[in-house]
Amino acid sequence: MNSPIASAFLAAHERNRHNRKVTLEQCPIPHLASADVVMLEGLVDAYMATMNEQPESRLELWGGGSWHERAKNILLEMDALILRAYRLPPWLERKLLDFFRGQRRPVPFDFGDYFPRDFAPNIPLTRFISQRFRTSRAESIAPHLPEL
Repeated sequence: MNSPIASAFLAAHERNRHNRKVTLEQCPIPHLASADVVMLEGLVDAYMATMNEQPESRLELWGGGSWHERAKNILLEMDALILRAYRLPPWLERKLLDFFRGQRRPVPFDFGDYFPRDFAPNIPLTRFISQRFRTSRAESIAPHLPEL
């Protein structure tokens, strides 16, 4: 129920702070493959473990930056996994995620927007956050090119 689609659905169908049961029952739920359910459960466990770390030990986790960067990346992975299950066309997925631009996500750290404001391509979130995509960007490739 914390996925971008569920949040957008509730925002479009409820006008006050209380979500009615009838509206929640109408919310589209994706059909996840069993492997995706296992992956999602692992991501939830990793997120909970990250959030339960003692503040003084939140400096570095698994060598992957601060605890809040790790928590944000896990949430992005969860959102991408759920979105992939809906099988939306890339342009519609992008429109959905841009619906949340500038909105604060109710987490104890700055979540920010899904895509940078100047990023124009309509690619799925799962591809945008992938290691392969990150290492294919100009700022990752340029240092390895010979000087001309």
